[in-house]
Amino acid sequence: PSSNCHSTHGPTPTPNPNPKSLNSVDWQALSTKTCCIHLENQDYTGTIPTEIGLLTELTAGLFLNGNSLTGTIPSEIGRLGSFARVLQLHDNSLHGNIPTELFKMTKMQDQLELHNNQLCGSIPDEIRNMIILSGYFSLYGNDVCGEYPDGYHFVGGTLGYADNWDFTSSGNEYLNRSCPIIPSFKPTPMPTFEPTPMEP
Repeated sequence: PSSNCHSTHGPTPTPNPNPKSLNSVDWQALSTKTCCIHLENQDYTGTIPTEIGLLTELTAGLFLNGNSLTGTIPSEIGRLGSFARVLQLHDNSLHGNIPTELFKMTKMQDQLELHNNQLCGSIPDEIRNMIILSGYFSLYGNDVCGEYPDGYHFVGGTLGYADNWDFTSSGNEYLNRSCPIIPSFKPTPMPTFEPTPMEP
């Protein structure tokens, strides 16, 4: 899907007089951790660095929720192939499309929480890979649109194989409908002025 979608939902980043970037985190040192990494609710700003892909040994939980993170979800997150429990990215200001690489974490069982961001575009068909995710998958409070992924169906306010996958609670008003066409911006040409000839 196109990456130039835009969202009107999700929180607006609050200016932080003492910004703290995730780039200051020693991801190389964290790459040996196998359990949980808690970085939630710590006033982090900026983007999620591509170094998140170093956490290949992490099996339990990564918590980045409740910060003021912006930018897109990096595709490198798909390298967390051993991930089996919880990924929480909710309550930030992440935008853009949901990367297909996110659904390479096929061992995910418990929680994949993306709600209350500014994500948009359609749900990738690769979500079908998450066949053992029987816990909570949340996307509400975004601007996700388009048809449900092939093989999924809408049941009792939720979508898919798990009873509590919440795609539609708020926002996402274009879900299961065609994505709105965003007109390309065309600048208005500047008017031209002909000089008035001076009388002799």
